[in-house]
Amino acid sequence: MNHFAEVLHSTEEDVQTLAVYQNTHYEGKPALTKRCVGEGKVYYYGGVFDYTTASAVFDDLQLTNYRQLFELTDDV
Repeated sequence: MNHFAEVLHSTEEDVQTLAVYQNTHYEGKPALTKRCVGEGKVYYYGGVFDYTTASAVFDDLQLTNYRQLFELTDDV
């Protein structure tokens, strides 16, 4: 199965890297970034969104009640 992935690069100093690629030729390069803008946050993920990525974003947001906020299947 092929998955889309891109290496992220920012010229802004306030962009924070939350996750890097592992076990690929992109190893160590930014995969998930965050930038605070005004009162909000912007997340950018350069690949296929999966459970691991969602968990990283939810952890960063300190979002523990996500099951009440979203309609999820039982396997999530």
